[in-house]
Amino acid sequence: MTAECQAILEACKLNIKLETNEEAGLEALRPAAASTQWEFAASGIWYEDIYHTGHIAYYIANPAPRCWCMEACER
Repeated sequence: MTAECQAILEACKLNIKLETNEEAGLEALRPAAASTQWEFAASGIWYEDIYHTGHIAYYIANPAPRCWCMEACER
Protein backbone atom coordinates (compact mmCIF):
# COMPACT_ATOMS: atom_id res chain seq x y z
CA MET A 1 0.00 0.00 0.00
CA THR A 2 2.80 2.43 0.84
CA ALA A 3 4.44 1.89 -2.54
CA GLU A 4 1.13 2.55 -4.30
CA CYS A 5 0.61 5.79 -2.37
CA GLN A 6 4.15 6.90 -3.15
CA ALA A 7 3.58 6.18 -6.86
CA ILE A 8 0.40 8.29 -6.83
CA LEU A 9 2.19 11.16 -5.12
CA GLU A 10 4.99 11.09 -7.67
CA ALA A 11 2.63 10.77 -10.65
CA CYS A 12 0.50 13.67 -9.48
CA LYS A 13 3.47 15.70 -8.24
CA LEU A 14 1.75 16.25 -4.90
CA ASN A 15 3.54 17.94 -2.04
CA ILE A 16 1.61 16.89 1.07
CA LYS A 17 2.45 18.51 4.38
CA LEU A 18 1.20 17.14 7.66
CA GLU A 19 1.02 18.66 11.10
CA THR A 20 3.65 16.13 12.22
CA ASN A 21 6.24 17.19 9.61
CA GLU A 22 9.57 18.43 10.96
CA GLU A 23 9.17 21.73 9.09
CA ALA A 24 5.65 22.03 10.58
CA GLY A 25 4.43 25.61 10.83
CA LEU A 26 1.25 24.58 9.03
CA GLU A 27 -0.83 27.02 11.03
CA ALA A 28 0.86 29.83 9.09
CA LEU A 29 -0.52 28.26 5.86
CA ARG A 30 -4.12 28.17 7.13
CA PRO A 31 -6.31 30.32 4.85
CA ALA A 32 -8.07 33.33 6.33
CA ALA A 33 -11.55 32.35 7.52
CA ALA A 34 -13.35 35.13 5.70
CA SER A 35 -11.73 34.53 2.32
CA THR A 36 -12.00 30.74 2.09
CA GLN A 37 -15.03 28.57 1.46
CA TRP A 38 -14.79 25.25 3.31
CA GLU A 39 -16.71 22.33 1.79
CA PHE A 40 -17.95 19.33 3.74
CA ALA A 41 -16.06 16.16 2.73
CA ALA A 42 -16.92 13.35 5.18
CA SER A 43 -18.02 12.67 8.72
CA GLY A 44 -18.46 9.83 11.15
CA ILE A 45 -18.81 8.72 14.72
CA TRP A 46 -15.84 7.58 16.79
CA TYR A 47 -15.79 5.71 20.06
CA GLU A 48 -13.38 4.14 22.51
CA ASP A 49 -16.06 2.75 24.81
CA ILE A 50 -19.63 3.63 25.77
CA TYR A 51 -18.46 6.70 27.75
CA HIS A 52 -15.95 8.06 25.23
CA THR A 53 -17.70 8.80 21.95
CA GLY A 54 -17.94 11.68 19.56
CA HIS A 55 -18.44 12.90 16.02
CA ILE A 56 -15.78 14.04 13.58
CA ALA A 57 -16.29 15.95 10.35
CA TYR A 58 -13.72 16.74 7.66
CA TYR A 59 -13.82 19.86 5.50
CA ILE A 60 -11.67 20.77 2.48
CA ALA A 61 -10.80 24.12 0.94
CA ASN A 62 -8.94 25.26 -2.17
CA PRO A 63 -7.55 28.66 -1.10
CA ALA A 64 -5.06 28.95 -3.99
CA PRO A 65 -4.20 27.10 -7.19
CA ARG A 66 -2.61 23.70 -6.48
CA CYS A 67 -3.19 24.19 -2.73
CA TRP A 68 -5.74 22.13 -0.82
CA CYS A 69 -6.38 22.20 2.91
CA MET A 70 -8.26 19.72 5.07
CA GLU A 71 -9.58 20.44 8.53
CA ALA A 72 -11.13 18.10 11.09
CA CYS A 73 -13.75 19.25 13.56
CA GLU A 74 -14.54 16.98 16.53
CA ARG A 75 -17.41 17.22 18.98
